[in-house]
Amino acid sequence: MNLSSKTLRTVLAPLMIFLGLSFVALAALSSSMQAAPLQAAAVADTTEAAPAAAPEIGLLNARQPMEGLLTGGQITQEQMKAAAAAGYRTIINLRGPGEAGTWDEAALAEQLGLEYIEIPIASAADLTEDNARRLAKALEETEGEPTVVHCGSGNRVGALLALKAYHVDGKSAEEALEIGAEGGMTRLRGTVEEYLATHEP
Repeated sequence: MNLSSKTLRTVLAPLMIFLGLSFVALAALSSSMQAAPLQAAAVADTTEAAPAAAPEIGLLNARQPMEGLLTGGQITQEQMKAAAAAGYRTIINLRGPGEAGTWDEAALAEQLGLEYIEIPIASAADLTEDNARRLAKALEETEGEPTVVHCGSGNRVGALLALKAYHVDGKSAEEALEIGAEGGMTRLRGTVEEYLATHEP
């Protein structure tokens, strides 16, 4: 049976349209599949990695306000040994001489090969810019190695970290208070708020 050209065009036209649309759809799908890995990679590149966790040693009121820094209350001899075994390299003690519950941390730190630093914060009067800068210098000298900073409960550690953030790191008073809280500041918050309100960075 012979079909005229007009008849063929009439029969084939819908088929050609269908094939054309199918080709467009396949091309779009292929392009989308190729772009997906690139988009995923872009998301991965812009996602910040979470700070590495500071090894747990059982420290009282332990906090990790920043990578590699463990803050909290009074460290025990067993905890200091655990710290050395876990890779900590520096112990910074903010307790004043002769405080109840203190012991000879310096001697054990020396035996364990740990750097030991004392910055006595015996009372709120010792929360000063000078001591905040001493803490900043001590932390800088650790060169990012895991460090423990402690006092009796962690309260003074957080307070001094707040002053460090304000005087050394260029943070606002609000940001400094947040950093202090993350570091363990509790009862000294009001004292630190008053300090920040009456001192220039």
